[in-house]
Amino acid sequence: MDICNHLVARRGGLAILAELGAIEGELKSRLAKMARFRNLLVHLYWKLDDSEVYRVIREDLGDFDRYLASIGQYLKSDLC
Repeated sequence: MDICNHLVARRGGLAILAELGAIEGELKSRLAKMARFRNLLVHLYWKLDDSEVYRVIREDLGDFDRYLASIGQYLKSDLC
């Protein structure tokens, strides 16, 4: 989130990473789902099924690697 906030603030505070081209639309959707899952995990953890938590750990953690790669690529192209 800090990286996102910094990039958005640097571009005037109104844009989002997808609009900047820093991440593609499908990753944006996946990260939004991850944020909703995080909110459930933190605030409504008793409503989550353990199998869903395990599925996210097993299948979705690669989204963080995709996010970092996308941001790195964006910063590299933005600096050149």
